[in-house]
Amino acid sequence: MPRVAAPPDVRESVLDAATRLMERYGFKKMTMEAIAGEAGIGKATIYGYFANKEDVAMSVIRRHQESVQQRWREIASSKLSADERLRHMLLHLVLAGFDRAQRCRRSMDETLAALRNRILQRRYEVNAELAAMIATVLEEGCAAGRFACSDIGITASAIITAVSGLNPTNLSPKELGERNEIEARTHQIIALIMEGVLKRR
Repeated sequence: MPRVAAPPDVRESVLDAATRLMERYGFKKMTMEAIAGEAGIGKATIYGYFANKEDVAMSVIRRHQESVQQRWREIASSKLSADERLRHMLLHLVLAGFDRAQRCRRSMDETLAALRNRILQRRYEVNAELAAMIATVLEEGCAAGRFACSDIGITASAIITAVSGLNPTNLSPKELGERNEIEARTHQIIALIMEGVLKRR
């Protein structure tokens, strides 16, 4: 008999199960029945939390994005200098996306194709939230005399645009390469960004 998840962890159990299925088979082959079986709960239970499998898939994506934002908050509140915080935040953004893509490399394109409009809208929202977090660090860096920012909002948005080129969804399999290659390219882009925002001595 399948294990029935305790009420507090049902939603997370469903998302964990859906994550494994999306990584293994892709979005199109994933069914609500398969999610229920993987999670060890009844299918009807899932509908108490999610409207359909698209809703489940978007919640999986959202959970990853929220984990990145949580890590950014931790870095932003650390005692590192503003420029070091900015470096760590950008590096984490790219590498977390790379690691996620590696786990679902075979199914990523078809998931994006199936949910393109919803993913793009969500990405727009997340990028705005990330830019706001960067703006806060830039403000602190400017106040400390580390950064020279003529328009913090525009600078923050430009930084997000600069690193988004390394988003796995924007790269071909050949361009995606190995993790150490992406990390090296990220450091190069971060160096260019820092050259632009660091205050000239």
